[in-house]
Amino acid sequence: MDLFDFKSIKNILNYLFQSLEKVQEQFSTVSFQTLSNIVDNYTVEINPVMEKFSKQLELLTAQAPLPEESIELQDRIKKGSIYLCEKLKELTYNPLKTIDLTCDNKETKGNIYKLWEQSLKNTFEKLILLQTNQNGFDSTQFLTTKANATIDFETEKNRLTKSQSPAASTGKKGDLFGSLKVWRDSVANEKNVEKYMVVAQKTLQNLSGEMPRSKAELSKISGFGTIKIKQYGDEILEIINEFCEANGIEGSKIQEGIKSVKKKIVKGLTQELSYAMFKEGKTIVEIAEIRGFAASTIEGHLGEYVKNGFLAVEDVLETKKVKIIREFIVENPALKGTVLKEALGEDYSYSEIRMVWSSMNVEVN
Repeated sequence: MDLFDFKSIKNILNYLFQSLEKVQEQFSTVSFQTLSNIVDNYTVEINPVMEKFSKQLELLTAQAPLPEESIELQDRIKKGSIYLCEKLKELTYNPLKTIDLTCDNKETKGNIYKLWEQSLKNTFEKLILLQTNQNGFDSTQFLTTKANATIDFETEKNRLTKSQSPAASTGKKGDLFGSLKVWRDSVANEKNVEKYMVVAQKTLQNLSGEMPRSKAELSKISGFGTIKIKQYGDEILEIINEFCEANGIEGSKIQEGIKSVKKKIVKGLTQELSYAMFKEGKTIVEIAEIRGFAASTIEGHLGEYVKNGFLAVEDVLETKKVKIIREFIVENPALKGTVLKEALGEDYSYSEIRMVWSSMNVEVN
């Protein structure tokens, strides 16, 4: 039954997550974490119920092809619509519509935004249909609602699009992120350089979240080294200190001695699920098939545990492959990113290279 076919929601959510994961360094940690939780909750809370419910419907529809003619089938549709509508709204739609997609790279933001919009559209239209059938299924009403759902979404999208222009861009008083962004944009215009070259969007988000009050604390923010502090430290601290004083905030949120970028945590339930399955003895390919992700995504999940010292890189990758990548990196220290990948060749994926690189940093530290 089309009403309870959620494949389009599941597929686009997974695609959105995989796409955002590849460029997560350009977005806020909170945004990636939120989407990670959405995918996890859908996988754990909604998908198993859908599979069980679909089997029940198959049996009932085999006995009564027309839902309107079966009291038992109508009852199941009512209960299923109520339950799934509540879960889909709470665990998927509401958190999805509030994700902050602020990003310095317009092309990257545009690509992610399109996937976000399609995810939201699929979920919104399904919610409308589920709401309509909470009092019973009527084929005419179902088709009419389905035809109008796209139009209804356009109205919803226009409202939500405004919320995707972060309050930060207004620079209104009392908005620390906005004040920092206005300052950053002004400096970029004066120097005629790209905004991210002054301070990256994600660093602005870290600054507004951690609120460092001194240069010592500022040095603990990812993206702020000695040069950046010399260039912009005084101006940034002035903005933050003024905000904190105006709002009665004492002290910063920075934990002494720990840089934001190096907190020894593995973010997100989705990484934990992959890690747990790997520790149970499942291969990367098996985990990918079970979870509906690409193998490279699972490699990325396990890479977090390599980076934080919970897994040895040799536990995940072939020893021979690790040796080749490691030696190549040591011999060619100037090569980074795409250039490094192209130099190594097609036999080595980005996630494998990142994993070995991370393991080398763990060894050094």
